[in-house]
Amino acid sequence: EQLPGPKLGIVGPWSHAYPCRGAPGPLIGYLQEALRWWRHWLCGEDTGIMDEPLYRVWITGEERPRPFYLPDHAGSWAAEDQWPSPRIERRFLHLNATGLSGGPAPGATLSVRSPATAGRDCGRWGGYGGSCPDMPIDQRREDGLALCFDTLPLEHDLTLLGAPELDLLVSVDQPHVNLAARLCDVYPDGASALMTYGVLNLSHRDSHEHPTPCPVGTPFRVKLKLNDFARTIPKGHRVRLALANQHWPILWPQPKLSLLSVASGDSKLVLPVRPPSPRDRDVRFEPAETAPPVPATTLDEGFDRRIVTDDVGSGLQIIALTSDHGSRRYDDRAITVSSANSDTMSISSGDPLSAKLVTEYRWAIASADADTEARAVTELTADETHFDLSWRLEARERGKLVHSASATRRIRRDFA
Repeated sequence: EQLPGPKLGIVGPWSHAYPCRGAPGPLIGYLQEALRWWRHWLCGEDTGIMDEPLYRVWITGEERPRPFYLPDHAGSWAAEDQWPSPRIERRFLHLNATGLSGGPAPGATLSVRSPATAGRDCGRWGGYGGSCPDMPIDQRREDGLALCFDTLPLEHDLTLLGAPELDLLVSVDQPHVNLAARLCDVYPDGASALMTYGVLNLSHRDSHEHPTPCPVGTPFRVKLKLNDFARTIPKGHRVRLALANQHWPILWPQPKLSLLSVASGDSKLVLPVRPPSPRDRDVRFEPAETAPPVPATTLDEGFDRRIVTDDVGSGLQIIALTSDHGSRRYDDRAITVSSANSDTMSISSGDPLSAKLVTEYRWAIASADADTEARAVTELTADETHFDLSWRLEARERGKLVHSASATRRIRRDFA
Protein backbone atom coordinates (compact mmCIF):
# COMPACT_ATOMS: atom_id res chain seq x y z
CA GLU A 1 0.00 0.00 0.00
CA GLN A 2 2.82 2.44 0.80
CA LEU A 3 5.29 1.43 -1.93
CA PRO A 4 5.80 4.51 -4.17
CA GLY A 5 7.50 2.90 -7.20
CA PRO A 6 6.33 0.39 -9.81
CA LYS A 7 4.54 -2.47 -8.11
CA LEU A 8 2.35 -5.51 -8.58
CA GLY A 9 0.84 -7.71 -5.90
CA ILE A 10 0.13 -11.44 -6.04
CA VAL A 11 -1.29 -13.00 -2.88
CA GLY A 12 -2.17 -16.68 -2.88
CA PRO A 13 -2.89 -19.40 -0.32
CA TRP A 14 0.69 -20.66 -0.05
CA SER A 15 2.77 -20.42 3.10
CA HIS A 16 6.54 -20.57 3.67
CA ALA A 17 7.29 -21.59 0.08
CA TYR A 18 7.43 -20.22 -3.44
CA PRO A 19 4.07 -20.06 -5.28
CA CYS A 20 5.30 -22.70 -7.73
CA ARG A 21 5.99 -25.17 -4.91
CA GLY A 22 3.96 -24.13 -1.88
CA ALA A 23 1.07 -25.74 -0.07
CA PRO A 24 -1.80 -25.38 0.01
CA GLY A 25 -2.42 -24.72 -3.68
CA PRO A 26 -3.32 -23.90 -6.32
CA LEU A 27 0.21 -23.50 -7.62
CA ILE A 28 1.06 -20.90 -10.27
CA GLY A 29 3.87 -20.29 -12.74
CA TYR A 30 5.70 -17.95 -10.39
CA LEU A 31 9.05 -18.27 -12.17
CA GLN A 32 7.43 -17.16 -15.42
CA GLU A 33 5.89 -14.16 -13.63
CA ALA A 34 9.26 -13.24 -12.13
CA LEU A 35 10.96 -13.47 -15.54
CA ARG A 36 8.30 -11.23 -17.09
CA TRP A 37 8.90 -8.64 -14.36
CA TRP A 38 12.70 -8.65 -14.57
CA ARG A 39 12.83 -8.72 -18.36
CA HIS A 40 10.53 -5.71 -18.42
CA TRP A 41 12.49 -3.63 -15.89
CA LEU A 42 16.05 -4.85 -16.47
CA CYS A 43 16.06 -5.68 -20.19
CA GLY A 44 13.46 -3.27 -21.53
CA GLU A 45 11.38 -6.05 -23.06
CA ASP A 46 7.64 -5.62 -23.52
CA THR A 47 6.45 -8.68 -21.60
CA GLY A 48 2.98 -7.31 -20.83
CA ILE A 49 3.60 -7.65 -17.09
CA MET A 50 2.51 -4.08 -16.34
CA ASP A 51 -0.78 -4.66 -18.17
CA GLU A 52 -1.76 -7.15 -15.49
CA PRO A 53 -4.10 -6.03 -12.69
CA LEU A 54 -2.21 -4.23 -9.93
CA TYR A 55 -3.42 -6.70 -7.31
CA ARG A 56 -4.19 -10.36 -7.94
CA VAL A 57 -5.44 -12.19 -4.88
CA TRP A 58 -6.83 -15.63 -4.07
CA ILE A 59 -10.22 -15.38 -2.36
CA THR A 60 -10.76 -18.45 -0.22
CA GLY A 61 -14.07 -20.22 -0.57
CA GLU A 62 -15.77 -22.56 1.87
CA GLU A 63 -13.00 -24.18 3.93
CA ARG A 64 -13.95 -26.02 7.10
CA PRO A 65 -11.50 -25.63 9.99
CA ARG A 66 -8.76 -28.25 10.12
CA PRO A 67 -5.13 -28.31 11.28
CA PHE A 68 -3.63 -28.40 7.78
CA TYR A 69 -4.76 -27.73 4.23
CA LEU A 70 -3.78 -30.10 1.42
CA PRO A 71 -3.63 -30.12 -1.50
CA ASP A 72 -5.69 -27.13 -2.65
CA HIS A 73 -7.78 -24.34 -1.17
CA ALA A 74 -11.32 -23.83 -2.39
CA GLY A 75 -11.77 -20.40 -3.93
CA SER A 76 -10.99 -18.28 -6.98
CA TRP A 77 -8.68 -15.54 -8.21
CA ALA A 78 -9.76 -11.89 -8.11
CA ALA A 79 -8.27 -8.71 -9.55
CA GLU A 80 -8.15 -5.07 -8.48
CA ASP A 81 -6.62 -2.28 -10.60
CA GLN A 82 -5.95 -0.15 -7.51
CA TRP A 83 -5.02 -0.99 -3.94
CA PRO A 84 -6.43 0.13 -1.62
CA SER A 85 -9.38 -0.28 -3.97
CA PRO A 86 -12.14 2.34 -4.10
CA ARG A 87 -14.51 -0.53 -4.94
CA ILE A 88 -14.26 -1.98 -1.43
CA GLU A 89 -17.31 -1.04 0.63
CA ARG A 90 -16.82 -0.26 4.32
CA ARG A 91 -19.76 -1.97 6.03
CA PHE A 92 -20.36 -0.86 9.62
CA LEU A 93 -21.69 -3.34 12.15
CA HIS A 94 -22.41 -2.40 15.75
CA LEU A 95 -21.54 -4.62 18.71
CA ASN A 96 -24.89 -4.92 20.44
CA ALA A 97 -25.87 -7.18 23.31
CA THR A 98 -27.91 -9.19 20.79
CA GLY A 99 -25.04 -9.51 18.28
CA LEU A 100 -23.72 -7.64 15.24
CA SER A 101 -26.22 -5.43 13.44
CA GLY A 102 -26.37 -2.39 11.20
CA GLY A 103 -27.47 0.05 13.89
CA PRO A 104 -26.53 0.71 17.53
CA ALA A 105 -28.75 -0.58 20.32
CA PRO A 106 -27.94 0.81 23.78
CA GLY A 107 -27.24 -2.06 26.10
CA ALA A 108 -25.31 -3.34 29.04
CA THR A 109 -21.55 -3.45 29.40
CA LEU A 110 -20.32 -6.98 28.60
CA SER A 111 -17.24 -8.45 30.28
CA VAL A 112 -14.83 -11.37 29.89
CA ARG A 113 -11.90 -12.68 31.92
CA SER A 114 -10.19 -15.14 29.60
CA PRO A 115 -7.97 -17.82 31.18
CA ALA A 116 -4.27 -17.73 30.34
CA THR A 117 -4.79 -20.78 28.10
CA ALA A 118 -7.16 -18.96 25.72
CA GLY A 119 -5.77 -18.96 22.18
CA ARG A 120 -4.63 -22.59 22.12
CA ASP A 121 -6.68 -23.53 19.05
CA CYS A 122 -5.69 -20.50 16.97
CA GLY A 123 -2.64 -22.19 15.46
CA ARG A 124 0.96 -21.08 15.25
CA TRP A 125 2.09 -17.61 14.20
CA GLY A 126 3.23 -18.02 10.61
CA GLY A 127 2.02 -21.62 10.37
CA TYR A 128 3.21 -23.72 7.45
CA GLY A 129 -0.21 -24.91 6.32
CA GLY A 130 1.11 -28.02 4.58
CA SER A 131 1.56 -31.36 6.30
CA CYS A 132 2.36 -29.73 9.66
CA PRO A 133 -0.86 -29.57 11.74
CA ASP A 134 -0.21 -26.03 13.01
CA MET A 135 -3.16 -24.17 11.50
CA PRO A 136 -6.22 -22.91 13.42
CA ILE A 137 -8.73 -25.63 14.18
CA ASP A 138 -12.43 -25.33 15.08
CA GLN A 139 -12.77 -22.17 17.17
CA ARG A 140 -15.73 -23.26 19.29
CA ARG A 141 -13.56 -23.73 22.38
CA GLU A 142 -11.95 -20.32 21.86
CA ASP A 143 -15.31 -18.68 21.25
CA GLY A 144 -16.47 -20.02 24.61
CA LEU A 145 -13.59 -18.17 26.30
CA ALA A 146 -14.41 -14.86 24.64
CA LEU A 147 -17.13 -12.26 24.16
CA CYS A 148 -18.89 -13.19 20.92
CA PHE A 149 -20.99 -11.02 18.63
CA ASP A 150 -22.73 -12.77 15.71
CA THR A 151 -24.64 -11.59 12.67
CA LEU A 152 -27.88 -13.22 11.68
CA PRO A 153 -27.50 -15.99 9.06
CA LEU A 154 -26.42 -14.33 5.81
CA GLU A 155 -29.10 -13.95 3.15
CA HIS A 156 -26.48 -13.82 0.37
CA ASP A 157 -22.85 -14.82 -0.10
CA LEU A 158 -20.50 -12.21 1.39
CA THR A 159 -16.99 -11.62 0.01
CA LEU A 160 -14.50 -9.80 2.24
CA LEU A 161 -11.14 -8.48 1.03
CA GLY A 162 -8.84 -6.35 3.16
CA ALA A 163 -8.43 -5.53 6.83
CA PRO A 164 -11.43 -5.37 9.19
CA GLU A 165 -11.30 -2.52 11.70
CA LEU A 166 -12.53 -2.24 15.26
CA ASP A 167 -13.53 0.86 17.22
CA LEU A 168 -14.26 -0.19 20.80
CA LEU A 169 -15.19 1.53 24.03
CA VAL A 170 -13.62 -0.61 26.75
CA SER A 171 -12.67 -0.58 30.41
CA VAL A 172 -10.23 -2.81 32.32
CA ASP A 173 -9.33 -3.66 35.91
CA GLN A 174 -5.55 -3.90 35.36
CA PRO A 175 -3.04 -1.38 33.96
CA HIS A 176 -1.56 -3.94 31.53
CA VAL A 177 -4.03 -5.82 29.33
CA ASN A 178 -3.95 -7.54 25.95
CA LEU A 179 -6.78 -7.53 23.44
CA ALA A 180 -7.28 -10.31 20.88
CA ALA A 181 -9.99 -10.00 18.23
CA ARG A 182 -10.91 -12.91 15.96
CA LEU A 183 -13.26 -12.90 12.98
CA CYS A 184 -14.85 -16.29 12.30
CA ASP A 185 -17.04 -17.91 9.65
CA VAL A 186 -19.69 -19.84 11.61
CA TYR A 187 -21.26 -22.77 9.78
CA PRO A 188 -24.93 -23.75 10.16
CA ASP A 189 -23.81 -26.81 12.19
CA GLY A 190 -21.88 -24.58 14.63
CA ALA A 191 -18.33 -25.11 13.33
CA SER A 192 -16.31 -21.91 13.66
CA ALA A 193 -13.53 -21.22 11.14
CA LEU A 194 -10.96 -18.52 11.92
CA MET A 195 -10.74 -16.06 9.02
CA THR A 196 -8.45 -13.39 10.48
CA TYR A 197 -7.42 -11.87 13.78
CA GLY A 198 -5.67 -8.90 15.35
CA VAL A 199 -3.99 -8.35 18.70
CA LEU A 200 -3.00 -5.26 20.66
CA ASN A 201 -1.23 -4.61 23.92
CA LEU A 202 -3.59 -1.93 25.22
CA SER A 203 -0.69 -0.01 26.74
CA HIS A 204 0.17 0.68 23.08
CA ARG A 205 -3.34 1.90 22.20
CA ASP A 206 -2.12 5.42 21.32
CA SER A 207 1.50 4.81 20.38
CA HIS A 208 4.07 2.03 20.12
CA GLU A 209 6.83 4.57 20.79
CA HIS A 210 5.29 5.96 23.98
CA PRO A 211 3.16 3.26 25.69
CA THR A 212 1.19 4.16 28.81
CA PRO A 213 -0.70 2.05 31.39
CA CYS A 214 -4.41 1.59 30.86
CA PRO A 215 -6.66 3.80 33.02
CA VAL A 216 -8.14 1.28 35.45
CA GLY A 217 -11.92 1.56 35.80
CA THR A 218 -12.25 4.42 33.30
CA PRO A 219 -13.70 3.71 29.82
CA PHE A 220 -11.42 4.51 26.88
CA ARG A 221 -11.51 4.01 23.14
CA VAL A 222 -9.40 1.46 21.28
CA LYS A 223 -8.91 1.18 17.53
CA LEU A 224 -7.53 -2.04 16.09
CA LYS A 225 -6.96 -3.12 12.50
CA LEU A 226 -7.08 -6.88 11.99
CA ASN A 227 -4.86 -8.71 9.51
CA ASP A 228 -5.73 -8.52 5.80
CA PHE A 229 -7.56 -11.56 4.44
CA ALA A 230 -9.83 -12.64 1.57
CA ARG A 231 -12.76 -15.03 1.91
CA THR A 232 -16.26 -15.62 0.61
CA ILE A 233 -18.71 -16.52 3.39
CA PRO A 234 -21.63 -18.56 2.02
CA LYS A 235 -25.29 -17.76 2.38
CA GLY A 236 -26.69 -19.23 5.61
CA HIS A 237 -23.43 -18.82 7.54
CA ARG A 238 -22.86 -16.20 10.24
CA VAL A 239 -19.99 -13.77 10.84
CA ARG A 240 -18.69 -13.87 14.40
CA LEU A 241 -16.47 -11.35 16.17
CA ALA A 242 -14.82 -12.83 19.28
CA LEU A 243 -12.99 -10.63 21.80
CA ALA A 244 -10.64 -12.04 24.45
CA ASN A 245 -7.78 -10.75 26.57
CA GLN A 246 -5.47 -13.74 26.06
CA HIS A 247 -4.07 -15.22 22.84
CA TRP A 248 -1.50 -17.79 23.96
CA PRO A 249 0.92 -18.84 22.59
CA ILE A 250 0.90 -16.30 19.74
CA LEU A 251 0.78 -13.39 22.20
CA TRP A 252 2.82 -13.45 25.41
CA PRO A 253 0.46 -12.92 28.37
CA GLN A 254 0.50 -9.89 30.65
CA PRO A 255 1.60 -10.57 34.26
CA LYS A 256 -1.94 -10.71 35.68
CA LEU A 257 -5.30 -11.99 34.49
CA SER A 258 -7.65 -9.11 33.73
CA LEU A 259 -11.30 -8.29 33.21
CA LEU A 260 -12.06 -6.72 29.82
CA SER A 261 -15.39 -4.90 29.52
CA VAL A 262 -16.90 -3.68 26.25
CA ALA A 263 -19.68 -1.10 25.95
CA SER A 264 -22.25 -2.75 23.68
CA GLY A 265 -24.00 -0.31 21.38
CA ASP A 266 -21.03 2.07 21.50
CA SER A 267 -18.51 -0.15 19.69
CA LYS A 268 -18.36 -1.12 16.04
CA LEU A 269 -16.75 -3.39 13.47
CA VAL A 270 -16.00 -2.30 9.89
CA LEU A 271 -15.93 -5.08 7.27
CA PRO A 272 -14.21 -4.66 3.86
CA VAL A 273 -16.93 -5.92 1.49
CA ARG A 274 -15.88 -6.64 -2.11
CA PRO A 275 -18.35 -6.73 -5.01
CA PRO A 276 -17.53 -8.99 -7.97
CA SER A 277 -15.55 -7.55 -10.88
CA PRO A 278 -15.34 -8.50 -14.58
CA ARG A 279 -11.56 -8.13 -14.19
CA ASP A 280 -11.56 -11.35 -12.18
CA ARG A 281 -11.80 -13.25 -15.45
CA ASP A 282 -8.49 -11.71 -16.56
CA VAL A 283 -6.44 -13.46 -13.87
CA ARG A 284 -4.50 -16.25 -15.53
CA PHE A 285 -1.20 -17.87 -14.65
CA GLU A 286 0.93 -20.34 -16.52
CA PRO A 287 1.36 -23.81 -14.99
CA ALA A 288 3.91 -24.13 -12.21
CA GLU A 289 7.43 -24.99 -13.36
CA THR A 290 10.54 -25.76 -11.32
CA ALA A 291 13.98 -27.16 -12.02
CA PRO A 292 14.33 -30.93 -11.62
CA PRO A 293 15.13 -31.80 -8.00
CA VAL A 294 18.56 -33.08 -7.04
CA PRO A 295 18.44 -36.90 -7.18
CA ALA A 296 17.84 -38.16 -3.65
CA THR A 297 16.72 -41.24 -1.76
CA THR A 298 14.41 -40.88 1.23
CA LEU A 299 15.69 -42.98 4.12
CA ASP A 300 13.16 -41.83 6.73
CA GLU A 301 9.89 -40.08 5.93
CA GLY A 302 9.72 -38.14 9.20
CA PHE A 303 6.50 -36.85 10.77
CA ASP A 304 4.65 -33.77 12.04
CA ARG A 305 2.70 -33.70 15.32
CA ARG A 306 0.74 -31.23 17.40
CA ILE A 307 -0.12 -32.68 20.80
CA VAL A 308 -2.07 -30.74 23.42
CA THR A 309 -2.02 -31.99 27.02
CA ASP A 310 -4.36 -30.62 29.70
CA ASP A 311 -3.93 -31.39 33.39
CA VAL A 312 -7.41 -30.56 34.64
CA GLY A 313 -6.24 -30.76 38.24
CA SER A 314 -3.40 -28.23 38.10
CA GLY A 315 -4.65 -26.30 35.07
CA LEU A 316 -1.32 -26.86 33.28
CA GLN A 317 -1.59 -26.99 29.51
CA ILE A 318 1.23 -28.08 27.20
CA ILE A 319 1.27 -27.59 23.43
CA ALA A 320 3.99 -29.67 21.73
CA LEU A 321 4.67 -29.04 18.04
CA THR A 322 7.21 -31.46 16.57
CA SER A 323 8.48 -31.69 13.00
CA ASP A 324 10.89 -34.49 12.20
CA HIS A 325 11.98 -33.78 8.63
CA GLY A 326 13.26 -37.30 8.16
CA SER A 327 16.49 -38.34 6.51
CA ARG A 328 17.52 -38.02 2.87
CA ARG A 329 20.61 -39.13 0.93
CA TYR A 330 21.68 -36.98 -2.03
CA ASP A 331 22.76 -39.68 -4.43
CA ASP A 332 25.14 -37.72 -6.66
CA ARG A 333 27.38 -36.77 -3.72
CA ALA A 334 26.56 -39.49 -1.15
CA ILE A 335 25.62 -37.00 1.55
CA THR A 336 22.89 -37.79 4.09
CA VAL A 337 20.98 -34.92 5.71
CA SER A 338 18.48 -35.08 8.57
CA SER A 339 16.84 -32.46 10.76
CA ALA A 340 14.10 -31.97 13.34
CA ASN A 341 12.65 -29.14 15.38
CA SER A 342 10.16 -28.77 18.20
CA ASP A 343 8.32 -26.04 20.08
CA THR A 344 6.98 -26.81 23.55
CA MET A 345 4.69 -24.15 25.02
CA SER A 346 3.31 -24.53 28.54
CA ILE A 347 1.13 -22.36 30.76
CA SER A 348 -1.31 -22.73 33.67
CA SER A 349 -4.81 -21.39 33.11
CA GLY A 350 -4.78 -19.22 36.23
CA ASP A 351 -1.14 -18.08 36.19
CA PRO A 352 0.14 -16.01 33.24
CA LEU A 353 3.62 -15.94 34.80
CA SER A 354 3.89 -19.71 34.33
CA ALA A 355 4.23 -19.22 30.55
CA LYS A 356 7.25 -21.04 29.11
CA LEU A 357 8.50 -21.59 25.58
CA VAL A 358 11.24 -24.10 24.68
CA THR A 359 12.44 -24.39 21.08
CA GLU A 360 14.85 -27.11 19.96
CA TYR A 361 16.52 -27.69 16.60
CA ARG A 362 18.77 -30.47 15.33
CA TRP A 363 20.65 -30.65 12.03
CA ALA A 364 22.92 -33.51 10.96
CA ILE A 365 25.05 -34.11 7.86
CA ALA A 366 26.94 -37.34 7.18
CA SER A 367 29.17 -38.64 4.37
CA ALA A 368 32.14 -40.94 3.96
CA ASP A 369 34.40 -38.14 5.17
CA ALA A 370 32.31 -36.49 7.89
CA ASP A 371 29.59 -37.08 10.46
CA THR A 372 28.41 -33.84 12.06
CA GLU A 373 25.46 -32.74 14.18
CA ALA A 374 24.40 -29.37 15.58
CA ARG A 375 21.78 -28.81 18.27
CA ALA A 376 20.26 -25.59 19.59
CA VAL A 377 17.90 -25.05 22.53
CA THR A 378 16.25 -21.73 23.41
CA GLU A 379 14.05 -21.11 26.46
CA LEU A 380 11.90 -18.10 27.31
CA THR A 381 10.07 -17.33 30.57
CA ALA A 382 9.04 -14.12 32.33
CA ASP A 383 8.23 -12.59 35.68
CA GLU A 384 6.33 -9.35 36.32
CA THR A 385 9.19 -7.08 35.25
CA HIS A 386 11.54 -9.04 32.96
CA PHE A 387 11.82 -11.70 30.27
CA ASP A 388 14.42 -14.40 30.90
CA LEU A 389 16.00 -15.78 27.73
CA SER A 390 18.54 -18.60 27.65
CA TRP A 391 20.13 -20.54 24.81
CA ARG A 392 22.65 -23.30 24.26
CA LEU A 393 24.42 -24.53 21.12
CA GLU A 394 26.29 -27.81 20.74
CA ALA A 395 28.28 -29.16 17.79
CA ARG A 396 29.43 -32.77 17.52
CA GLU A 397 31.71 -34.57 15.10
CA ARG A 398 31.40 -38.36 14.96
CA GLY A 399 29.49 -38.19 18.24
CA LYS A 400 32.17 -36.18 20.08
CA LEU A 401 31.35 -32.71 21.44
CA VAL A 402 33.69 -30.29 19.65
CA HIS A 403 32.06 -26.96 20.48
CA SER A 404 29.43 -25.56 22.82
CA ALA A 405 28.20 -22.11 23.76
CA SER A 406 25.46 -20.80 25.99
CA ALA A 407 24.16 -17.56 27.43
CA THR A 408 21.34 -16.08 29.44
CA ARG A 409 19.84 -12.64 29.17
CA ARG A 410 17.37 -10.76 31.33
CA ILE A 411 15.29 -8.28 29.33
CA ARG A 412 13.10 -5.60 30.88
CA ARG A 413 9.45 -6.04 29.86
CA ASP A 414 8.83 -2.29 29.46
CA PHE A 415 5.06 -2.50 28.74
CA ALA A 416 5.45 -5.86 26.93
